Amino acid sequence: MVLKYIFLEIINNKKRSLIVAILAFTFVAFLSFIFFLKSLNNNLYEAYAQDEGYCIDINMPDNLCYENWKEVIDVINSVSNIEGFNNTRQTGIECTLSNIKNQPDIYLFGNVNTKFSYFFRIGNFELISGKMPVCGKNQIIIDEDFSLRYQIQIGDIVSIRVEDKDLELSVVGIYEIKKIPEVDIDNDGYYKECEKNIVLCDYLSYEFLSEDMDFTLMSVYANELDNMDSVYITLKENLNENALVINTIKNHVSSTGTTINSINKLSNGMIFFSGVLFLICLFVITIIWLNDHASMIFIYKALGDKNNKILSKLISEIAIICVPVCIAAGIISKWILQTFAEEIFGFMLSISKNSI
Repeated sequence: MVLKYIFLEIINNKKRSLIVAILAFTFVAFLSFIFFLKSLNNNLYEAYAQDEGYCIDINMPDNLCYENWKEVIDVINSVSNIEGFNNTRQTGIECTLSNIKNQPDIYLFGNVNTKFSYFFRIGNFELISGKMPVCGKNQIIIDEDFSLRYQIQIGDIVSIRVEDKDLELSVVGIYEIKKIPEVDIDNDGYYKECEKNIVLCDYLSYEFLSEDMDFTLMSVYANELDNMDSVYITLKENLNENALVINTIKNHVSSTGTTINSINKLSNGMIFFSGVLFLICLFVITIIWLNDHASMIFIYKALGDKNNKILSKLISEIAIICVPVCIAAGIISKWILQTFAEEIFGFMLSISKNSI
């Protein structure tokens, strides 16, 4: 009986119902576009993060070797939401396995945490047995084909020679090559696919063999994109004033284009505006309903109906109009955004004068 009355009221007040429907449709369409912008913004951040990881760089110009980084590593280990860290530079040296038959040439890379080396992060390599080298324990990992060709197994000791220096290292893991990586040949910035077998060791072993004293940059990886800001702030607060802390994704965005910044500012502005729009819609709908139902409310009160019962009738009448309209608005907005997403993004690129 109540629903029948509500439907009759809606039909008899077409103008009022149309205004409410338009307000509801506009708000949902507006909200859908905000979600689209936020999703687009996150996807762009994720695209950058695929190459860099959720990476925060720490630059210490006075730190030239691993020993200089111990205090910084203690700070990193005390910060929550950090997945791992590693030396940023991924340059190697040519070496020889002096105690193996034919003494094959290799390309040696040293890592504080090999799991977070560039090769493993982007999926070129995958550890298939054993474990990663631990810094300071003279350990290496080798690839599967190299292991089979020279009959080297986990637990074997290999001797690596660089010019007049030799160092014995224990094989602790074997990895599979998913894609032959590009490496920096002779530290000259020229990258090409590596023709020699790549061996990865702990950083102290690499430091001893290479005599490379240029460890001034450390990469720290947050566990999620949303935690990058908190990790960045905490590191900046806890490290000394000589440390330069850099959010690599934001730094890359700010230095290479305006698209993400534009989308981010637009979506934040629209979120604020949507809140204002919601309050306006709510206010207008309330005024319309109270104005049209003033006499009805007095009658209900005269008949002894309680306030909550009167309010439920009014809300039910509004809901019968708004819910179907909101669902329809959501479906239509989703279809428009999915169909024309590329064109919308292209338009944003053109107005931000940037390209990705």
